[in-house]
Amino acid sequence: MRAVTHRVLLTAFEPFVGNAGVRVDPNPSHAAVMEALHELAESLPDLPVHVAVLPVSFRRTRETLAALLAEVRPTVHVGVGAAIQRQRIEVEMVGLNLEHASGPDADGDAPTMRPIEPGAPLALPSPIRLSALASELAADGHPIGASMHAGTFLCNQVLYLGLLSASRGGPASAFVHVPGADVVPSAVAGFLVSRLVRALTEVDT
Repeated sequence: MRAVTHRVLLTAFEPFVGNAGVRVDPNPSHAAVMEALHELAESLPDLPVHVAVLPVSFRRTRETLAALLAEVRPTVHVGVGAAIQRQRIEVEMVGLNLEHASGPDADGDAPTMRPIEPGAPLALPSPIRLSALASELAADGHPIGASMHAGTFLCNQVLYLGLLSASRGGPASAFVHVPGADVVPSAVAGFLVSRLVRALTEVDT
């Protein structure tokens, strides 16, 4: 089998205001992807990795992600978002075809039970091997686990659109939630994100 030449896209989010009205700035997802970039540059120096920060907007995130997938043409896309209330890094296992927000995004959009992609499947699974890898890393003492789904805000939108693209022949896709750096240091988060990237690039190579 001919080796695949991989290109990786890592996405994070810009600062945002959480449900409790607390501004999350800086967004820990950005530090995590930058640390992952550093890890991958050291461990896989020939692997092209592109990092992008997505807006906190349903419309603009969709547009930005589509443009990135067309421009970068990655073989692997890993999205990273912040979940300040969590106590570990979590790999999201199911993307939901649903946008539902308890408050507005940065553009004032607060959808209620709106499909991300009308007519597409209600749910799409992430690569099951990532759940197994998370379990292996957790058994080694790393602060990581699997989560059933990413909610119904922008993290889920990125996850679902990535999985939908993958189901149509696009890049392998996954999404990870990271807690604050006071819970899991950015260097640790970046290392674990890099391990997930490596798991996706090791398939069919």
